[in-house]
Amino acid sequence: MNFDSRSILDAMPQGCQIIGFDWRYRYINLLAEKHNGRPKEELLGLTVMDCWPGITATRVFALEKSCMEERTTHQLDNEFIFPDGHRGWYRLTIQPVAEGIAIFSEEMTGQAALPEIAERLEFALESCQVGVWDISLVDHTAYRSLEHDRIFGYQELLPQWTLDDFLRHALPQYRAEVEAMVREATAAATGWTYQCEIRRADGEIRWIWFTGQHRVDGSGRSRVAGVVQDITERKRAEMALQENEKKISSIMGSMSEGLMLFDAEGNVVYQNPASLRIHGYQLDEPIEYLALQGTWKGWDEQGRPLDFTDWPISRVIRGEHVQEQVLQAQRTDTGHKFFASYNGTMIHDNSQTSAFGFITIHDITERMKGEEALKESKERLCLALNAARMAAWEYDPATLKVTLSEHAEEVLELPTRLDTSDTGYSLIHPDDVERHRALVTEAITTGGGYRSVYRHVHGEKTIWLEECGRTTVNREDNTFRLAGVVQNISERKRGEEAERHLLDVIAQEKDRLSALVDSITDEVWFADTAGQFRLVNPAGRRGFALQGTGAIDVHDLAASLEVRRPDGSPRPIEEAPSLRSLRGELVRGQEELIRLPTTGELRWRQVSSSPVRDSSGSIIGSVAVVRDITDYREAEQASRENKDRRQREFLECVIANVGACIGVMQGRDLRYTMANQAYQAFSPDKPIIGRTYCEVFPEAAEDGTERLLQHVLETGEPLELEAYQVAGPGMAGAIWQGQVVRLPAVPDEEASVLAVAWNITKLKRTEDKANNYARRLIEMEDDLRKGIARDLHDDVAQELTALSFNLAYVSRHMGGEAASKLRPILADSKEITKGVTRSVRMMMAELHPLQLEDNGLVIAIRMHAQQFANRFGIEVVVNDDPQFPRLTIIKETTIFRIAQEAMSNIVKHAAATRVTITLGKVGKFVRLTITDDGKGFEATEASPKTTETGWGLTNMRERARLIGGVLEVISNLGQGTTISLKVQEAR
Repeated sequence: MNFDSRSILDAMPQGCQIIGFDWRYRYINLLAEKHNGRPKEELLGLTVMDCWPGITATRVFALEKSCMEERTTHQLDNEFIFPDGHRGWYRLTIQPVAEGIAIFSEEMTGQAALPEIAERLEFALESCQVGVWDISLVDHTAYRSLEHDRIFGYQELLPQWTLDDFLRHALPQYRAEVEAMVREATAAATGWTYQCEIRRADGEIRWIWFTGQHRVDGSGRSRVAGVVQDITERKRAEMALQENEKKISSIMGSMSEGLMLFDAEGNVVYQNPASLRIHGYQLDEPIEYLALQGTWKGWDEQGRPLDFTDWPISRVIRGEHVQEQVLQAQRTDTGHKFFASYNGTMIHDNSQTSAFGFITIHDITERMKGEEALKESKERLCLALNAARMAAWEYDPATLKVTLSEHAEEVLELPTRLDTSDTGYSLIHPDDVERHRALVTEAITTGGGYRSVYRHVHGEKTIWLEECGRTTVNREDNTFRLAGVVQNISERKRGEEAERHLLDVIAQEKDRLSALVDSITDEVWFADTAGQFRLVNPAGRRGFALQGTGAIDVHDLAASLEVRRPDGSPRPIEEAPSLRSLRGELVRGQEELIRLPTTGELRWRQVSSSPVRDSSGSIIGSVAVVRDITDYREAEQASRENKDRRQREFLECVIANVGACIGVMQGRDLRYTMANQAYQAFSPDKPIIGRTYCEVFPEAAEDGTERLLQHVLETGEPLELEAYQVAGPGMAGAIWQGQVVRLPAVPDEEASVLAVAWNITKLKRTEDKANNYARRLIEMEDDLRKGIARDLHDDVAQELTALSFNLAYVSRHMGGEAASKLRPILADSKEITKGVTRSVRMMMAELHPLQLEDNGLVIAIRMHAQQFANRFGIEVVVNDDPQFPRLTIIKETTIFRIAQEAMSNIVKHAAATRVTITLGKVGKFVRLTITDDGKGFEATEASPKTTETGWGLTNMRERARLIGGVLEVISNLGQGTTISLKVQEAR
């Protein structure tokens, strides 16, 4: 049992002062206040040097400084002279503590009070069930309290006690460590604290806590002294709680359902592996409410977006009880959607002062029949056993006065100061007061002690207390008193209640799980690490005619069964899913064939198995779920065969009636194994099937067609034939397009090729006519452009020149008063005439650029680019290859017209500031590329765009096709446009 250290220090028959590392007083008990001769309120918080000027020059301060810096213990007898002049001798013990140093003082001036002080100290320690011991290192004499020997199982004090006696009681595994620790501490004059198990004199095994300290007594002799306490009950409670937590953690970790725990603010405090796996989080990734709110996406069963406030965790935090809420969610790692069923609520503890929420998540995406549905909850346990909260008290039956140690009200959570026993009894729960009063009365009557556990009621709050007391007699006036300690055990009581509740919850969940496992139609097999099936549900036992409920050896059962893989080969025993999971593997949906021992029938089974781990991650078994899928596999096979039959019939119908010629040739000699009716037209007088390709087409060996087909047969590279002719009856002048591919290999058969041919004679003729019409239209357009340009030059341009001469003549010969009025009008008319002349000349250049015929495509594009830049204010850069060749006039004209149209589109649609034109030569091809930095457009917008003259991208492509070229357009919104034309150089 632990107790509050300051409460014990208050009741000590020694003065105690604690000084911090900053030399400030931290604690002074009542006796030390008396020894100092000054109220402790004048000293607490001040430094030793401020309180006692000149102390730094004394031997006492030198020993205090040594203890503070070197952490060594010192003892001395010293005479003090107080400010009021009186003197006193005190024995000081200075030893290091966690807060700094502690100074224990014993007044040596008068020794009359020593027996009573010793008796009070011994009683206080016995009331706390603490044994005291003191051994001389000189003559090895030992002093122990009776409680010391009782802890070791003796009802009376033994004649002597040594370290060997202690080691004899310690269990063997502790002896060497204890002996080494004690001897090392004794040699170094330091202290020690330790816990171990002992075997009492009556044979019972108990846990003890003991501590010791080296000191020097007043005669200068070395001694070691300390206390010992029985802590068995506390250790058992701690181990029981640890075991319960391990069991709960193991259950949660092995659950197939996800489990999420969170506090009232929505902070997620725990998620089991299943929950992390379902939502797509890493196992060590922290998940917070705000993070979920920023990243989580959900939809209801109909696919409508679900607001985060309607998500299960949000509803539970608002106080709602969520039951079977089905929704779609999105995994955070892959983004895949899944269906899940959520259940959750808030759980309050018994005091209604705190709460936590939990949600279970069941992934129902696959909706397996009879899928195991588990729901478990866990209450968080907070049981503080590492330090008991205690206070010392003294009661005078004659005056009914109660005296409590300092801070007792805070430790015991008392609403008022207890000055009399009546006040104390008034706070005790009515159900406990008579029992407590009887124990106290008996102790007073018999002069013995008592131990009582009762409840204090403070309004709506109840505090559990444990009180130990004993009667003491004052020898001087033959009066008696009660004294002892009282401990606040509310936390322990609440922990015990929570533990009982948790065990009830675990038992209920275990019963529900057992009922669920027994009721499902799927087989459930649980194996332990020894390879024994410890749990098999009724479905599994029926299928294998297993009798009784005893363990079944996994290896023996697997060896006795005929089990095959899906390909029909025997399945080795080591591949049994339960054994694989015992090795740490996760098996999902393993299919196998097994012959049932009850009927001898081969059945298809689907097995999923996973390892079961405890809280430390160690495997403690495996669980497998088995489903019979024979009916499903047979239905699937029948459906597949029916589908194959329908596809085969459909294909045969298509091949027989399609207009294309289809034939299959097999082997190196290309012998026909299939030919449809259209293909048979190549040999109307004799069947094609059974003959070779060269027998049907004798000219194939000479024109190399046979070698091409054999290459396809050997390499698998497809062959395409365009616009070829075949000799044969009725085939004169026919044009064909064909394709030959190798068919997938069939076991034990020679390779085959599939040949398909289409008669494209009419298509080619129609295409040639369309090309001729298009070419004629372009030629007519160019002739029309030339004619318009010639008419503009011969008529309009000359007339504009004559008009300019006439206006100049009139301006020179006009006089009189009208001249001054008409001269500005004539000047304006001259400028208008010049502008019209320039426009006509530019129109003539666009309609029929003379530079194109005289100097070639490069010069013509450069001149057009310069005029374009001057006219529209757009920067134009022309890059040309010095090796760029002259082409036919038709190709140069077409390329120029495409460049004109592209630059016209830039002005109307692109909003560009820079245009780059590149003329290059690559191999046998020439290339024109026009790039702008305009706004661009989506590729789907390319086709419908046209210009006011009627030439859009479609006409540009048509022009390119007529000269055997390819036009490519690349554009994206905000990234400009690139038009590329590729044309073969050959004339």
